[in-house]
Parts: sequence; structure tokens; C-alpha cells
Amino acid sequence: MNQAKALQVQQEVQLRFLCPADVGEVKKLCTEWFPIEYPDSWYDDITSSSRFYSLAATHQSRIVGLIVAELKAKSKLNKEDGDILASYYPSSMQVAYILSLGVVDDFRRNGIDYIAHCGSLISKLQPCGLPRQLYRAVRNMVQRFLSRPPVEVSHSS
Repeated sequence: MNQAKALQVQQEVQLRFLCPADVGEVKKLCTEWFPIEYPDSWYDDITSSSRFYSLAATHQSRIVGLIVAELKAKSKLNKEDGDILASYYPSSMQVAYILSLGVVDDFRRNGIDYIAHCGSLISKLQPCGLPRQLYRAVRNMVQRFLSRPPVEVSHSS
């Protein structure tokens, strides 16, 4: 995808929460992306349980990317995950634990500027059968993340 086309597509991408109606499409994508066979109950949970924060990036009604995360207390993490966090954080601290993250092939490598564009999409997030309070919490969390100043990334050769 050339840069001009990528920019046009980025402007058309929308973010929304996953819904139970997405299970079939999400199963297909996860089968393509990951070497893991998830049980049907996992797909039901990530599309309907308030335990998970599951967002889809869509383009022309097609899911082109998704992220599934859950909030956990540091004390509830697997030891190897908890050990990489700085020791001065209290064990009661809530962390966002990313369970799955995927993007379809033709939407990959479109540049970091895509993240900045996501900020304008936040207002379009639609709750999908989720409690309003949870919806607002996720939206506010993503807005805070996206409103941070950009970080310059350098690549050494």
C-alpha cells in the first residue's frame, strides 16, 4: 500500500468494542494470526465479558485489527510477568495485560502516525452492550495514552 493510499485508509479506520456478533470473524483472524487454538468460550468472553477490554479497528465494516486486554492487580500476574515490573510499584497496582494484538497483513507497516490518527477516532467509540461506566473508563484510558507527546524512535544500523 503506497503512502497516499495508506493515509486515506487510516482516515477511514474506525475503532469500536468487539461484540458477540464478531465471534466468527475474530475466530477466523485469530486462526490466521496466532499458533494457538483458543476455545469457543474464550471468543465468547472477549466479545461479551466486562472483564476484557476488546477493541476492533474496522475499515469498511471489516475488522482489520484488534487488541484484547484485561486489567489485573500486579499481585495476580504470573510470576514471570510481574517480575519485569519495577519493584517499587505496589502489588495492588492495576496493570493492563495485553492478551492478543493482531493486524491483517495489508494494514501492517503503515507507519507510527497511525497512532496519532486514533486519537480522532476515540469520540466514535460505540459501547456494545457494555456498561456505560466501563465504556467511559476504556475511552478515557485510551485518550490519556494518545494525548501524550510523541516519542522519537531511533533505529541503529
